[in-house]
This record gives sequence, C-alpha cells and structure tokens, in this order.
Amino acid sequence: MTHKFDLEVIDYKKVSSIEEAWNTQDYTAILELMDNDDVVGMSDSDIKEMCMMSLNDLEPEEAANIVLTHLFGEIVTSGKIDQIASQMSNDRLWEEFADPQFHEKLFNAYGLLREAFNGIFTKPTGVITQLLIHAENEQAQQQLENAPKATLVRIISQGLEDSSLMNRLFDEQIAGQDFEEAEGILWRVTVIKKSELQTEYEIISSELWLGDLENVSGFKASIRAESTED
Repeated sequence: MTHKFDLEVIDYKKVSSIEEAWNTQDYTAILELMDNDDVVGMSDSDIKEMCMMSLNDLEPEEAANIVLTHLFGEIVTSGKIDQIASQMSNDRLWEEFADPQFHEKLFNAYGLLREAFNGIFTKPTGVITQLLIHAENEQAQQQLENAPKATLVRIISQGLEDSSLMNRLFDEQIAGQDFEEAEGILWRVTVIKKSELQTEYEIISSELWLGDLENVSGFKASIRAESTED
C-alpha cells in the first residue's frame, strides 16, 4: 500500500547562517569556557560582542575547540573534539561528518566562528525552503503528521534524481520503515499553515541534501504506507 502526495516548491533560498541559532545563554556559556564570565549587568548585544572578541583573541583552532565543547561536550570526548576542531578551518564538516545528527550544530559552529574571525573558516551553505504538501487522503496526512521528517524526506527524495546523494546514501531507509537519519537530514521543520489535507512547511537543511530542489517547481510522490496501516 502506498500514499500519494503532491509537492509544490513555494520558495527556495541559500543561507550561510540560521536566524536565532545562537542566543545570550550560548554566548554566556562560551565565555564561561574561556574563564570570562563576568557579564552581570551587560546587555545581550554586549555579551555577544564580548564573546566574539574573546574568541577572536584565541587561535582559530582553539576557538573552534571552545565552541565545539559548548555544543558537544556532554556527548563527545575531548579527544574527538580536538580532532574535529583541527579539521574545521579546511573541511566542510557540516556536510562531511559521518553522522548527519551533528550537521546542524556544525553548520552553526561554522557560522559563529566565521563571524568571530571575519572569515578564515569555510562559509557554510544551507537552504531554507517553503514546501506545500497536499496529501491524497486522511491516512496519508496522518502519516505525514506522525513522522514529519521521515515522511518529508521520502517525499522529497522522489523529486530528486536517483543519482542524488540522498537517494544513494539512504535508499534502504527511504524504501523501508525505520529512518532515524531523517532527523539529521532535515534540521528544522516548521508548519506555516495547515488545512485538512494540505500543509505548508518551512524546512531548513544543508545544501548537501536540498540543493537539487533549487530548480524544481513541484512533483508527485508515492511513498510506502506505514505497516500499521496496511
């Protein structure tokens, strides 16, 4: 059994940073890692400026290590963080890191470090797109709502060439049932507006995954229904 969807690309743009990816709590935490946490009475903008200046006072690799420790310190060993930091100025780790669950935070790290150092680090390439999805029936709509990221990746994959990276790397997950990697492929999925069988989404991801949508206006997709509905 399959579910059918119509997809329309309403808007597509490339970005090098994500709005509100960083906040005052992040800047304060990074300052604390640099033993520079005297921010009492400072405005949010001054705390950010102080954070940028403090990072810029370090060597780029050391600054990268601080930012990565803030982002991944609880889940990644210090040795692995050292290794990632040493690669950041030359590599595109928001695309190349093996686990896509790390990609969004690495993208944000590059954006912050580029701002602090006025370049040096590779400019990250992301995509913000607005997609209008029309489901054929209530069951298809329910599957989309139950597992939005996995279902959206499966729908989007059908508008891409078979040779696209998404289809080549995740062909088994797209055709199958479990698709944990979808959480890392689509970084942010926001419902803009919704009617009974039609939903407009804003999706933020890497150009690595959604770059091939740039010249696509729309398409029809037919994906496998969840087994509980068969």
